[in-house]
Amino acid sequence: MPKSRLEEEVVAKIVALKFAIARHDRAVIFGFILSLLPIFPSAIFGTLVGLFNFRLVACGKLEAQEAGLVRKGILIGSINSVISIVLLYWLLHFLNEVGWQQFTHSLLDSLWQFFSQLLHFNHPPLAKTTV
Repeated sequence: MPKSRLEEEVVAKIVALKFAIARHDRAVIFGFILSLLPIFPSAIFGTLVGLFNFRLVACGKLEAQEAGLVRKGILIGSINSVISIVLLYWLLHFLNEVGWQQFTHSLLDSLWQFFSQLLHFNHPPLAKTTV
């Protein structure tokens, strides 16, 4: 049974995408893919990975050809971060009538808790002291 013209085009595009991905560094691809997702934390993480990759390109530890994809990832990730934060605020405001100040405070507080648990900032005191 002969292949359709559409099938041939789709297969050709998939093979071209496979080779394009293989030419780039894994961290650059990972940051770019995270930046494409318009979900609140993933776009921010994609932007952060892109910023780290941009720093590596500037230091010469990544090839210069990676800079274009890194810049696109940072730009798209920044836009998706803003859009997702605005949509999250709108959703919380619509459902719970949360004000902007309360939203900002709770957002920063939840991000601080996440990163403090991730980086183990909550160390127990070294010695118990009594006054």
